[in-house]
Amino acid sequence: MLTPSIVTYIANETILAGCRVKFVAGSVTAVELADAADVEIGTALLHSGQSSYTPGYGVAVQLVNTPGSRTCNAAGAFAAGATLRRMDGGLVDDTGVGDIFGIALEAATVAGDLVDVLCLPNMLVTAADGSITSAKLANSLAGGSDGLGMLRVARATFDPSANIGERTIAAHPLGVTIPDDAIVVGGFIEVNTTFTSPTDAGTIAIHVESAGDIRAAVAISTGTSWDAGKQSIIPKAHTPETTGVKTSGDRLVTATVAVEPLTAGKATIFLYYVIGA
Repeated sequence: MLTPSIVTYIANETILAGCRVKFVAGSVTAVELADAADVEIGTALLHSGQSSYTPGYGVAVQLVNTPGSRTCNAAGAFAAGATLRRMDGGLVDDTGVGDIFGIALEAATVAGDLVDVLCLPNMLVTAADGSITSAKLANSLAGGSDGLGMLRVARATFDPSANIGERTIAAHPLGVTIPDDAIVVGGFIEVNTTFTSPTDAGTIAIHVESAGDIRAAVAISTGTSWDAGKQSIIPKAHTPETTGVKTSGDRLVTATVAVEPLTAGKATIFLYYVIGA
């Protein structure tokens, strides 16, 4: 049977328009509000001014697999472009520990605002700062639970040749986030352009969780570590039990420059990771 994208179910409690809903336990006809840890079947539809649905009466639900955007009920204020998470009471917000629900297409100023949201359940999304972020990747996509999962690849670019700001002695976040509980199990660095500094004494390190855990600080003048070509990193696919790096929160891939500023260079960093427990 082909299920339409908008279905009417029976409200088991008062349900406000825009709230996320789930089936009542043991039923496929009655719905109630979905909390932060729940995966919703859809959102209560704002239809012809219908802003609230009474227990025992029909509630129109826009199913979660419907493509495009939907009206959601905000738990608090957030900006347009914010990454929104599931909250208790069927709400969404840019704070909390619930899994990612979608991206705000307009701002909310107070709790209860109805806002347009691009629904991206169980997916990585791009935050307002350009980084990819998630409290937990969806288990079915990221391998966070038993069953078949996926080996994921993070790609980040460090380009002092093009970006003057990345030449300075400092830690330079590269705008790509490895999610919480990820275990980096391998990868490599492709040095696209040989790195240089005034006397080649400048050092570069790459880290995710702690200093130098992906690539320890090495002077440009030492060996070929920062010369053009494919270069190794510390985590190795054949020894993840000893060389793997596990995150304890969302962590930005970061390049740290020390000793003297850079004058040129570009590298593309590839990190392979799985989601641990």
